[in-house]
Amino acid sequence: MTTPKPWGRAGHEGAKAAKTYHRQINNGTFFARAPEESLALLYEAYGEHPKLTLGYAREIDGGGFDPHTAASDSPSCTAAIRHGQHPELQACMYLEHRARLAILKAAVDYALAHPDGPPEFRMSQDGKSFFFQGLTYHVLPGTFHDGIAWLREQPNFSRYATFWQQFLWGWGGFYLNDRTGEEFEWMAEYSGIPAEEIPTALEAFDRFFPIPSGWLTTPGNTDIHLLKMVPLIFQGVGAHHRRIQYNLVDNLSELQPSAPYTASDLAKRIRCTVDFLL
Repeated sequence: MTTPKPWGRAGHEGAKAAKTYHRQINNGTFFARAPEESLALLYEAYGEHPKLTLGYAREIDGGGFDPHTAASDSPSCTAAIRHGQHPELQACMYLEHRARLAILKAAVDYALAHPDGPPEFRMSQDGKSFFFQGLTYHVLPGTFHDGIAWLREQPNFSRYATFWQQFLWGWGGFYLNDRTGEEFEWMAEYSGIPAEEIPTALEAFDRFFPIPSGWLTTPGNTDIHLLKMVPLIFQGVGAHHRRIQYNLVDNLSELQPSAPYTASDLAKRIRCTVDFLL
């Protein structure tokens, strides 16, 4: 991999859209006055960029940028996902997941502010103006309504946003299938969520952002069980953490994985991160 420019190739519409999306996510997270306002801003931005990475990838392929593209494939997108190429697309994948994380954080804040359910929708007047209380909740997507109802049922939901931040950027968006007991105990130690509740916490993206076949997948004959669209660079951070966690001094094969490609898959991810940093 070559050393990336921060936001891709000069003049590309995809790069401009990525910069705009980054600004919208920050604004929706830091400058909103209440969880309801944050959710409205974040969902608006999320709806404007449903396929930011794929749309930008197709522009790199030689087509036009379209964050709403109906297409499902792109050579550049495949290269970014499987081999860590195209740093600008790695950045877009990061932004897409960061937006989801920001929505989850706002959902947690909303559930804490309204523990008994959404405020009743009604109109009131202060003598000069009309106010619609509870309006924001009712205009949010149905997936949010379903997600927030599920979230309130979880005993440690207040920690879910922190857990997902750690899962994405520290643990690489994956866990090892053949070591779920150790992996979940490790995640529990850092997140404060009991190990037995980790599988439920991992349902959050499926609950709030449902996609066909779900967000978690095992990509081949490997023990890596991975969240889709996590930049390979961050997967490398997670792979390196496993090397430290399991005290793998000389070779990742010391992990004695159950699937034949686990060690080489972890090594590939670490090399991608190292190449990016050089």
